[in-house]
Amino acid sequence: MTIFENTPFKFLASHLVKNEDFQADLRLILELPEDIFLRLAATLEKADMFIGRAALERIVSETLDNKEQATRLATIIYRIAEILHSSDMPLSEMMEVLSGAMAGSKQQTKFFTPEDRPWLIERLRRLIVVPTGFARQFKAQKLATATGAELDKLQIICDIRPIFDSNRSKVDGALPLAVMRLEYTAADGESMVLEVRVTERLIETLETTSAMARRKVGLIKELLASQNIPIPAIKAAL
Repeated sequence: MTIFENTPFKFLASHLVKNEDFQADLRLILELPEDIFLRLAATLEKADMFIGRAALERIVSETLDNKEQATRLATIIYRIAEILHSSDMPLSEMMEVLSGAMAGSKQQTKFFTPEDRPWLIERLRRLIVVPTGFARQFKAQKLATATGAELDKLQIICDIRPIFDSNRSKVDGALPLAVMRLEYTAADGESMVLEVRVTERLIETLETTSAMARRKVGLIKELLASQNIPIPAIKAAL
């Protein structure tokens, strides 16, 4: 879940346009040479793919010669795309709301003039709203996070617990134990930990189950590849 989800876009836009870092990001987009902007917009529009961060960086770097500027521009475009695609209204309406927020901000003159506003909105529309690859990417991310908690780390910790006599002066025996520790992120984004005791038989079952799951994952990927069905580059994807 991103910090932008469930935040009314009108409220978000009014705060963003007052943020100097966001204003500087918009200024970089506005100052792109026209030929570079048109070439980048056309490439993004034609991209029949999930446009994740890595894919966007590749596309932008093929358009801009300056690697550092390309990386920064890709970061800016992806960040704004994430904001827009995580909000609560149609993209066309968001552009109108954002334009209105810019017009109503007294701080806007430091980075762009009222005459710049329609050009900037048009560039944002062409770079972020028109390309369908962004909609695909963020829809996949939303689908992944909507399916429940995500396991971040799994450990099986083996331990020995001593068994003392009644006076706790002598060790009568020892008990071998195994504890499975699951660190996961809940659907609401909160980090959680669960520890459960596991038996040796269950550990053997886990080995068999994980090997079977690996084979299934391989078959699923082969099936998707044979049907030319792309897999989005997101953390939750297999």
